[in-house]
Amino acid sequence: MEPIISLECDHRLCLPSHALFIGATMAGKTRLVMELLSKPECFNPPPKYVYYYYGEYQDCYRQLQRKLKKKGVEMHLRQGSNLKLEDIEKKNGQSIYVIDDATGATASSDELGDAVTKMRHRNASLWLIWHELYSKHPASRSIKNQTFYFFFLPGPLLASQLKTLDDKLKYGGALVDAYQQATSDMREEHRYLLLNLHPYCEPKLKLRSQIHKDHQYAYLT
Repeated sequence: MEPIISLECDHRLCLPSHALFIGATMAGKTRLVMELLSKPECFNPPPKYVYYYYGEYQDCYRQLQRKLKKKGVEMHLRQGSNLKLEDIEKKNGQSIYVIDDATGATASSDELGDAVTKMRHRNASLWLIWHELYSKHPASRSIKNQTFYFFFLPGPLLASQLKTLDDKLKYGGALVDAYQQATSDMREEHRYLLLNLHPYCEPKLKLRSQIHKDHQYAYLT
């Protein structure tokens, strides 16, 4: 596993694109989301608006709001998880809608499952924080089918779930191996693996970690 020190290709996350952050309780999903949002330069194009839906208020939300304001990004805080397509207005700039810690409500929401197929036409991206990859609800399959970015954080059951996804993607075990490497390095503050399924993604960048840093790790050659 060698760090990518310089990249000849554009390695930023494209917007509009949906993302899922999946991991166990206390794995650092919210902290990772906030770390990425605090760096608009990680996106192409950078977002101009962030709408953050939460269950329990945390002071870090206001801290991020102030930080983004200095970078020209408007952040709006909304309590709850009920997001409908009519709540999303098309703006000139890119918008990111985050729904934090509402796995059951979002994975089973038919309205949200319908909205994800149309949000890109409104320059809007949806970020969801989930505890597990698979759900019995049909809406969750619709959401995953429309998602390009999967962030996998530590979780006791996730490695076995990723074996199924690895087989589906025909990665020959590379996905599971990369996940185990990326989440076992205790020296890193944020331990996660990004699976990038965007159609414009360079093949060598499909499995990465530490994308919020100058030195990243790539797991495919």
